[in-house]
Amino acid sequence: MVILRYPFVNLYVHSLSATKWIGGHRTTIGGVVIDEGKFPWNNGRFLIFTNKNPDYYGLIYWETFGYNAFTIKTRSKITRNIGPCQNPFYQYKVHRQVENALELARWLESRDDILWFHIQDLNHILIMKMPKNIYGMDLTFGVKGDANVGATLIDTLQLVSYLAYVGDEKTLVMHPA
Repeated sequence: MVILRYPFVNLYVHSLSATKWIGGHRTTIGGVVIDEGKFPWNNGRFLIFTNKNPDYYGLIYWETFGYNAFTIKTRSKITRNIGPCQNPFYQYKVHRQVENALELARWLESRDDILWFHIQDLNHILIMKMPKNIYGMDLTFGVKGDANVGATLIDTLQLVSYLAYVGDEKTLVMHPA
């Protein structure tokens, strides 16, 4: 259930960049459009809801759907034409990223040269209690030693990129020093 907090707002649009964790290629957008379902789209100012729509055999959205005209038009016309539907196969990518983060966390936990590690605000015991082990893929850790030890670690990595763009399709490492 959505509660709109502003008394004169009948429509809320929120967009976001879902590219970070969903796609990783900077090509995916997401968001939500919420229509309260109380706005009189037939007030004479919004002819796209009161005139015949040739794409749907003369359908008049207001006559057919009343206060839900905006929601139906958004879904049937705008969503169809610009395709803001995320790739369903991204779920497999995200699941695999989560598995990889957990495996890396287990490996880090066994290392003597690692001072600490942390996975997205959840401690290691709670991870196993989450549904299907879906908890996140952001992993931070600290190494024993100074900044030179961290730099040496980064230089020895072979399958990891030293980049500052979090959420890319690559496995990344960053160093705060």
